[in-house]
Amino acid sequence: MNSSPPIFISLIFMKISIILFIIISLGVLAYSNSLGNSFVWDDSGFIIKNDFIKDPKLISSYFTSKEALAKGSLAGENYRPFLTLSYAIDYFFWRLNPLGYHISNLFFHILCAILLFFIVLILTKDRIVSLFTALFFVTHPIQTEAVTWISGRADVLFLFFYLSSLLLYINFVTRGRPGLYFLSLIAFACSLFSKEMAASLPFIIILYDIFYGKKEKISARAVRYFSFFLILESYIILRLHIIGKLAQTGYWTGDVYTTFLSMARGVVFYIKLLLYPVNLCADYLKFPLSDSIKEPGVIFSIAVIGMLLGVALKLSRKHKHISFSILWFFITLGPVINIIPINILIAERFLYLPSIGYCLLIAVLIAGAADKMKKIKGLIYLPLAFAVFLVGAYSYLTMMRNEDWADDVTLWEQTVQVCPNNERAHHNLAASYIIKGTDIEEAHKQALKALEIEPGYSRSRLVVATYLINKNKPPDAIAEIKRAIKDDPYFVEAYAFLGNIYTFLGEYEKAYNEYKKALILKPDFLEASINVATLYLIKGDMGSGIEEFNKILKRPRVRHHKSIYAAVYLRLGDAYFTAGDEKSAMRAWRKVHEDFATEIWFHEISKFLIGEITLEGLLRESDSWQPEFKAICYYYVGLKKEMQRDFEGAKIYYEQSKNLITKTFQQVRVLAERRLLALEEK
Repeated sequence: MNSSPPIFISLIFMKISIILFIIISLGVLAYSNSLGNSFVWDDSGFIIKNDFIKDPKLISSYFTSKEALAKGSLAGENYRPFLTLSYAIDYFFWRLNPLGYHISNLFFHILCAILLFFIVLILTKDRIVSLFTALFFVTHPIQTEAVTWISGRADVLFLFFYLSSLLLYINFVTRGRPGLYFLSLIAFACSLFSKEMAASLPFIIILYDIFYGKKEKISARAVRYFSFFLILESYIILRLHIIGKLAQTGYWTGDVYTTFLSMARGVVFYIKLLLYPVNLCADYLKFPLSDSIKEPGVIFSIAVIGMLLGVALKLSRKHKHISFSILWFFITLGPVINIIPINILIAERFLYLPSIGYCLLIAVLIAGAADKMKKIKGLIYLPLAFAVFLVGAYSYLTMMRNEDWADDVTLWEQTVQVCPNNERAHHNLAASYIIKGTDIEEAHKQALKALEIEPGYSRSRLVVATYLINKNKPPDAIAEIKRAIKDDPYFVEAYAFLGNIYTFLGEYEKAYNEYKKALILKPDFLEASINVATLYLIKGDMGSGIEEFNKILKRPRVRHHKSIYAAVYLRLGDAYFTAGDEKSAMRAWRKVHEDFATEIWFHEISKFLIGEITLEGLLRESDSWQPEFKAICYYYVGLKKEMQRDFEGAKIYYEQSKNLITKTFQQVRVLAERRLLALEEK
């Protein structure tokens, strides 16, 4: 007769359908309050401003272009075509509604938990261990960076394919069906195309065979492994061919040895985050580096790592699940411990895959404790109660952390609170205040704090310059930008910003020189080319302006710069209207409407200009736009009002465009100022 209490018997024989319902329900519950969150941080580069995901005709370029991943500095850092494809699918259905992207992230996260349940069930033959492993994984707050942050999509996507590949491989080994093996290889390739951390899978497969595989000759296993390593090698070669590099940066400390010492501390820090997931931080930019093995932190960390690996080896026969869990953690963490240097030293999302080892270990230990206590009346319920408590605590902490990711302001306010010596966090908070239009004084304060921590952090000087411009202190703003350029001579956006200020001051020759400097550094910097053309409009030389805009349009088209070409046509229409040629102006604006439907901001503005939507419809649509696009929107509303001879209405919207605070000083605000002056003179 079974001596286990009824509750354990019911768990053991619980139907799989009920178990899956529990996993899905808790996953949805834990992340339900994240679904209303906005786009934050890198979401702008990956999604909002990424023209690649907006044009289905560009899908093939996801696999061939290093720029397809994201707009701006994020481009060319990684090769993840499936990630871009997933965003393109979301964009097709949801456009720029973040809800759909959050649903996709959560969908893949729950699928990963379900796959994990089945893998652990095969390994342990224990439904209790499998269930709690999946529940710990799906609710643990360390996963929020991967799940709640839309740009964390790479992690949930690659892990879905990773676990699918592993599950298919396990079934192939146990059932001997060749089709499962080939499907496993395909899933592995898909995982690599989603994120580089998938590179650990061949080693996890070897680990599985060592602990759970049937006895067979090493040569037989080697044949199976060969194809996985061949796919990995092919991916590395393809990545090198597309983006031209394997490492993203140099070693953080200057050499591999001291970077290894720093990462030893990092590994132990990761363990701490899993055990005590509070005060989480979006950016561990200032994680302490080490340069000597004699440092107490380094000694302690190496001792902890050595002890855990020693335990894993010692228990490998009697307690293989424990050994497997520990080794899973270390093996899967391998790709992100800077053996090959990457741009980030420490990140919570890097634990998305390794945390599985932790979740399995805790579940196994709890089940083991329950087994030892089953002969003591009443105590058997304690391990189960502890497991339920953990799931509840993790769910609560996850929901609390989801709120931190609600928008840029809340994210960076929390980050600077937890990591006050992080200049990038202070800068991002400053920029978010400006983008949200909440508090320019606080933005200035945060930018100064970033510069206090790191005087060479050039981007914060642009925020300071923005503040000074809006305080009517152009000379001081110019000094800040020149300092930024001195610190970073290749900062092309700074030259464009400086040119805009000179344009505002009427110093057109200086403005032209700054735009040209930007174009010398970056010949394909189309924004600077637009600035040059617009400079002629501001000077009143419509003929030269129209000529310059048409020169841009006659260049060989770069399809993923569609938003820029849409902006050119809008501005070209502006030039034609000012020159008195309204028919040509309408033709240019109609071109935006017909050919650039995927460029939401400019397309909506063009619809208003040609009479497809009302002013109320445009204002309702633009309510959620970032200030830089709102400024453009208000300017063209003023222009349309001027076309309709409603000069007082035009003044209202030009004034709004001129006074709207944007992250950098835009030329459109100068255009609005010039039109206001012209109307005042009438």
